[in-house]
Amino acid sequence: MSGFGLFCFDSSAGGPDGKKESSCFAPMMCEDGSSEVADNSKRLKLKHGAIMKILVVGDTGVGKSAVANSFVNIQNKRPPSTPRKSDASKAQVPKVDFLHANVERQGYKLHVIFHDFAGADAHPDEFPAELEPYVTAAVGAIVVTDATAFKSSSLKKWKDLIDRLNPVPTVLVTNKCDLVDQEFLNEHNFDEQMDAFCREQGILKWSATSAATSEGVNKIFYYLLDRVVDMYS
Repeated sequence: MSGFGLFCFDSSAGGPDGKKESSCFAPMMCEDGSSEVADNSKRLKLKHGAIMKILVVGDTGVGKSAVANSFVNIQNKRPPSTPRKSDASKAQVPKVDFLHANVERQGYKLHVIFHDFAGADAHPDEFPAELEPYVTAAVGAIVVTDATAFKSSSLKKWKDLIDRLNPVPTVLVTNKCDLVDQEFLNEHNFDEQMDAFCREQGILKWSATSAATSEGVNKIFYYLLDRVVDMYS
């Protein structure tokens, strides 16, 4: 194991712990009462209005919902939303929240649906059965971690779980970068370690982001969407 401060690059597999929030519960219904049906048999048909489903996964408390909401609010020209607080009583219940954004990339007008998972980290070895259809329906994935308490073992677990069911283009987001001392990161070559980690794990790209300030959010989300468009064009 190599590590520094709160940042831990661990070669061994490990399971996360903690709590996470979400507003959609089984059965998989959206806040407006409509249901999101994952159809594994259909792959993305790239055309105007195509629906692009993207996974958003990570440990409880890393801010994955806040990051996804930050991007969606920007695309939908809405003011920043207040991050939801974790509910300890519901942290172990698998659930998914659906976030929608209309995005134009490379001349295509796309409808992006983010599958924001919660409760999945209570099952360290596999995605809960009720979440699997939403993994297999996705065409890309965003793994979110906390820049103030980075654990590579947890990120490896999420990447392995995705690859086991549906190996799709994946990017890594290190959220809460506004809470980290950049000078400290530079002194410990954090960027170089992250680059090497992503190469080893088959992660396309990583980016430091802040859901609170929206720093870096658009850039990494657009990068993933462009890679998916490249695959299907």
